[in-house]
Amino acid sequence: MLLKVYKNQVQLVDDNDAVLAHLDFANEDGVYRIGDVAKNTQISPKVENKMMSLALNKIRKNGGLVVPTSTYSKEWFNKHPEDRDLVAAVESVAQETASIPQETEIQLVKQEPSNNPLQNLNTEEIKKKGAKGALKILSRLMQVICALCMFGSAVLFVMNALNYTEFVRVMITSQGQDHKIFLGGMAAFVVFCVIEGIWTLTTKKMKAGEEEYRVDTGHGLIGFIIVALSYPITLYVAGMHGESGAWQWVQYFITPMRYIPLLAVIGLLLCILRKLINR
Repeated sequence: MLLKVYKNQVQLVDDNDAVLAHLDFANEDGVYRIGDVAKNTQISPKVENKMMSLALNKIRKNGGLVVPTSTYSKEWFNKHPEDRDLVAAVESVAQETASIPQETEIQLVKQEPSNNPLQNLNTEEIKKKGAKGALKILSRLMQVICALCMFGSAVLFVMNALNYTEFVRVMITSQGQDHKIFLGGMAAFVVFCVIEGIWTLTTKKMKAGEEEYRVDTGHGLIGFIIVALSYPITLYVAGMHGESGAWQWVQYFITPMRYIPLLAVIGLLLCILRKLINR
């Protein structure tokens, strides 16, 4: 899922760019009315809070003020004193929201700036200075390790084949069609691992307002699943066909490489962790 920031709206979209939720903040002479997150599906409170934070950052950047028009938006300012400087006026808030049922009494209190530098930062700045930055570094490190696992599978496969160059020469000169298919499969596996390794290192470009940034979305997950499954599937098919034709070479080219499924499993787990970190 991706978050997109527009002039008067924050959108949560899926990978097909379908809108799952949106938060509107209409502008009237520099005063933005902001209410609830409109949801087309169930989303977590964490995502709702992220959408509100992005909306307020956009309003702050535009030099505007905010009038909360829902219980959720008013509660936000009670829980986030660092954003209370954006509230237009307590009186305006009371008039706008008098008809909204409230479970608890909500008070909007202006606070003087704190002497603590961290308390004067907005939420996004605090995240960038703390764990968020560390998690980004960790995610990037895991992304590089994933790519190395994929490249390593290709390199180890080629090195193993070089140990049996005589058998490769026999298969090339053989008249049997199955030998050509076997060699083609070997080459395709190596090419697949190289392409997937490059794909694993890529990030997805996202746009928040006028700013563009790149996010690691866990590329390589499906590739590692394919590599992990290719080993047992090949052995199973070879067992069905016996040791005749090209399948007799499986014991030389496939059986010794039990480390390739291990690399695939490591890469698979790291891809899952990357996706969880960057949600």
